Amino acid sequence: MTDHMTILSVLKKKFEDLKDSGGETLLKSVTILMQPVTAKSVFDFCPDMTGFPALILFPRETLPDNSGLTGTLMLELLLIAESYHPGREQDKLLRLQRIILDALTPDAAGKVPEAGGAHLLFLSARAETFGDAFSGWRISLKACYA
Repeated sequence: MTDHMTILSVLKKKFEDLKDSGGETLLKSVTILMQPVTAKSVFDFCPDMTGFPALILFPRETLPDNSGLTGTLMLELLLIAESYHPGREQDKLLRLQRIILDALTPDAAGKVPEAGGAHLLFLSARAETFGDAFSGWRISLKACYA
C-alpha cells in the first residue's frame, strides 16, 4: 500500500525541481501541510513564507476502495504567485500552465504522471486570492494507488 507522505514528498521534490526556460528554479518555496487550509488562513499556517511563487500541498481526503487494496488520495495545491499586480496576470497564467504541463498531465506518449507509486489525475484549477493581497491558484488532484 502506498504511503500518503511518500506521495506528498515525491510531489514536493517534483515541484522543487521545476525550472523556467532560463534554467532558474520556478518555485521559491514548496511546503507540505498535513491539514487543509483556506485561502484566508494560509499565512496563519505558513507565517515564515517569504519566497514567491510558492506552492503548498495538502491532502483533502482519502477514499479507500476494493476493501482497502486500492485507494484515492484527493490533494489540493495552492500556488501563490505574488502580491497582486493587475498587469502581471499573464505571468501567473504561464506559470500555472508550466506547472500543469510539466508535472500534472500525461506526457506526449500518454504516460500518466506518477508520484510515490500513485497515478496522478489533474482535476481543476481556479483563481484564488490568498490572505489579503496575494493572488494565485487552487489546483485539485487525484492520486490513485494500490
